[in-house]
Amino acid sequence: MNEHLASLGIKALRVWWRLRGGRRIQAFGHTCWFSADTEFPIRAAMQLPRKSWSADIVCYGDAVQFHAAGRYLLESPHPAVVIDVGAHHGIYAVILGKLLADRGGTLLALEPNPEAYAVLKRNIQLNRLEGTVRCEPIAAWSEEGSLPLSIGNAESHLSLTARAGPMVEVSTLRSVIQRNGLQRVDLLLIDVEGAELAVLAGFPWECTPVGCVFCELHPYAWQGFGYGDRAFQAFLDEHGYRCVDAYLREQRAPFGNAYIGPTHLLKTGESHHGT
Repeated sequence: MNEHLASLGIKALRVWWRLRGGRRIQAFGHTCWFSADTEFPIRAAMQLPRKSWSADIVCYGDAVQFHAAGRYLLESPHPAVVIDVGAHHGIYAVILGKLLADRGGTLLALEPNPEAYAVLKRNIQLNRLEGTVRCEPIAAWSEEGSLPLSIGNAESHLSLTARAGPMVEVSTLRSVIQRNGLQRVDLLLIDVEGAELAVLAGFPWECTPVGCVFCELHPYAWQGFGYGDRAFQAFLDEHGYRCVDAYLREQRAPFGNAYIGPTHLLKTGESHHGT
């Protein structure tokens, strides 16, 4: 029934496009015209950027990362273990948690913002994922302790200035993995608004196998956490990683001073998933 209605809708649109002389598409700051009979690969729910590619970088980067993460879990040969660092309201935790629940996997969601954490917990309960998704009200960091949290909805982040906001617990991923009894991490998701290097530095790389790492990069915020391009590149080199963004560009120092968005950390010599 839905396919029939969709087909009728497309036919109606084609009539409209013919009446107006063609189909108009806005893409990358330009107006493009196509015959009404043109088969177009971009779906309505995933339009091309209307202005520059960077105008919709969050939307497009997240879409690519969602697809890649879902595919990775669906192709896992065993029940997968996922850590979601900076889980916010749990969009990833719920959707990936559904995939994991079908296969006996586990997801650990870390979120230090008390308001966001309450929504995260509620979303896990609404989807009856308590047996699959574990939540901890902490922030991942390079050492144990507490730090101020600057509250900013989806952009909440740790701060090194005492005036930033409420104090929250911080913990290394080494400690998180140990107390949860995890033997491996199949998928590591990191979205921490600039604290990327501190999170990565706290992971037990020498003793915990990790399959796939997706890490959002916020170079414009790195200075506030006491590091920069050279330090992040040194981490990649030391651990044998390459960094590929959602537009299939390899990112290396200098990283610039803008938002790069979701990236895939690939072991040197490893091919990009999906390519």
